[in-house]
Amino acid sequence: MEYSQSTTQGTITRSLTCSYCGSMYHEMKGIIKYAFVFLESIPCFPVSRKITIKCEQCHQRPDITTLSQSFLRNADDAIFSLAQFIPKFSGLILLILAIIYWQYEKHQINLQSNYHIAQPKVNDFYHVDIRLLSKNLRPHQKYKLAKVIDLTDGIATVVYGTIFYSTQRSVDAVIRSGQISNRHYFGRKEHHYSFSELRNLRSIEAIYKVERPQGLFLHGNSLIPPPKMSNSKAYFPGARENSAGLAFLEATYVIDHYKTAFQKFKKSASMGYKYGQVNLAEMYLAGQYIKRDVNQALYWLKEASLQSYKPAINKYLIVCQKNESCQLTDFYQALTNEGVNFHLNNDD
Repeated sequence: MEYSQSTTQGTITRSLTCSYCGSMYHEMKGIIKYAFVFLESIPCFPVSRKITIKCEQCHQRPDITTLSQSFLRNADDAIFSLAQFIPKFSGLILLILAIIYWQYEKHQINLQSNYHIAQPKVNDFYHVDIRLLSKNLRPHQKYKLAKVIDLTDGIATVVYGTIFYSTQRSVDAVIRSGQISNRHYFGRKEHHYSFSELRNLRSIEAIYKVERPQGLFLHGNSLIPPPKMSNSKAYFPGARENSAGLAFLEATYVIDHYKTAFQKFKKSASMGYKYGQVNLAEMYLAGQYIKRDVNQALYWLKEASLQSYKPAINKYLIVCQKNESCQLTDFYQALTNEGVNFHLNNDD
């Protein structure tokens, strides 16, 4: 904390007689000492005040201690006013407003994080205090970034970034810098959490913040990795129908958009397009337009899995493990018979 001072405009009094020249005209001014932190022009709060008196004719200054208390009180009232002290609290007021804004923003982030964690979506980013999830970490290994890559029947599939951070600010910085769009930023190992487990991680602040992109952008940075160069112009049956289904799925302004999306996905799936098969299965699981049908979902996920589509395999495993009538051994055998190369566990 540093200190400076400012001088008031002052006034003229004729209540004193100069002991040097006999003049009765004296200029009185006030000096306000104030504290400041960084900028001298923005005082935080006043510390003290005093009166200075000077003869207008010979410029001599009388001894303040010899003046009567009643004179000094009247001089104080004439020189100082409330309006002169209020600006001296400007720094403190700005600090209080900044704290209020920071607390409000923090509260809003918490509300948004709670909302997002209760209703997860693909591409949600979780700011994780890894110390609450892992042991034997080094001192600087405190925080990580995680990303939701899939949602299947109440289970969120999450991958973690490969880099540790020592401060929460560093996690924010890596998002703002656009590094998360790098194909190799997140590890390959997949972690599966039920929605209730995610809420529990949020309640213990292992997930201390959740951010959801707007479209495919977060803090102005694209989440899409740079495209790989390809000269392929191959036509895939069902691709056009699947793209149309995705468009109608999000077109909430269209009447019966779920119905149209379902029809498009069904046509795409029947043409053997693995992405359309998975999207159709998702609609069966979510009960969008049609009644929830786990068996139909498993059927189409299996069809896509037999085409060596890893996300379909993972989704099938998640859904199958939640249904007693589903036999994983039959699924593994079908994959083996089809020559699908699959692994039950992913390595970093």
